[in-house]
Amino acid sequence: MKLIIFAALFMVLIALTTFARGLEITDMRMSVEYNEAYTYQLEYHTWVNYASGLTNNSKISADVFPGGNVTFTVRMENTLRGSGPENRIKNSFVKVTIAGIDTGSDIDGESDNFELEGGDDALVDIKFPVPLDAATGTYDVFIDAQGEGRNGTFYFTENKLKLEVKKLSHDIQIVKYQLNPSILDCINRKTKISADIMNLGSNDEEGVALEFKSSELNINSIDRGIGLISSNDANDEGKKYIKILPLEISPTIKPGVYPIMVNLYWKGSILFDREILNLDLRNCGPSVAQNTNQNTESIPNQAIQTENNNNAGNTHLLQNISILSTPALIWVVLGAFVVFVLVIVIIFGYRKLR
Repeated sequence: MKLIIFAALFMVLIALTTFARGLEITDMRMSVEYNEAYTYQLEYHTWVNYASGLTNNSKISADVFPGGNVTFTVRMENTLRGSGPENRIKNSFVKVTIAGIDTGSDIDGESDNFELEGGDDALVDIKFPVPLDAATGTYDVFIDAQGEGRNGTFYFTENKLKLEVKKLSHDIQIVKYQLNPSILDCINRKTKISADIMNLGSNDEEGVALEFKSSELNINSIDRGIGLISSNDANDEGKKYIKILPLEISPTIKPGVYPIMVNLYWKGSILFDREILNLDLRNCGPSVAQNTNQNTESIPNQAIQTENNNNAGNTHLLQNISILSTPALIWVVLGAFVVFVLVIVIIFGYRKLR
């Protein structure tokens, strides 16, 4: 029995060795792209947005905030030597998983498949958005590299990292903005602007203002005195505010592309975030005039054609009437009537004589 258990463990060790041998992760890096909100310029001047030389079980030394984007750069190498098919690894890919960062759920992503000849390596990038609702804390990051060798050999290796999510004390952002529709013609001049703002920071915020502004389009709408609860304590309703503005653009505004500013203010006047929406007013005046002219011309042509057809019928009817009313025909009818009367008279006279 002991011999059987020992043999099974030996086979498992051999299998694990086979999985790891021939495929290695030789380099790991991570970079962070921050939201363009002005809050990062006002409050956090020395953040670290890049970490290189990462090793298995190490902690990433970059500053990560909700709403940003992280990119993992991984180098995967085929350590088998020789360029023959026996050393080729097919269907190779890298998968990155951040455990529990999305309100308890994982987020993951993987690279496209590729082949690695013996001794070759590949550098792949996998990008993740950091969820807006990500709580402060440290999350496990699993980086898996796998592929298939000759005769169905499976290669697999995994590294693990630690990712810390931080929050600023003041961090309000425009998290969604939309102009629908964004293209208007000369007939439909109605559209709608909407924007969602959110408190991603650890402090409660009072006196927040959200503005839609375009001097060229005569848009100047601002909501003041908005309160947003700390993202650590609030639900979605408490830390988020939505502004919707229906618009009808004046027909006197000339065609063109007009920017509409979506401005987010902290303490009523300090610009914290800005996004730009573009409204495209199409120059449909000449085309509409042309279409109108074409329609105006086509409709009379159809009417003229209809009138011509009617006139043709009327002309035919008038011709019939005119033929019946000719003097010759009248004399013919009268002559026939006289002959008919004479025949009747002759017949009655003949009968009397008998």
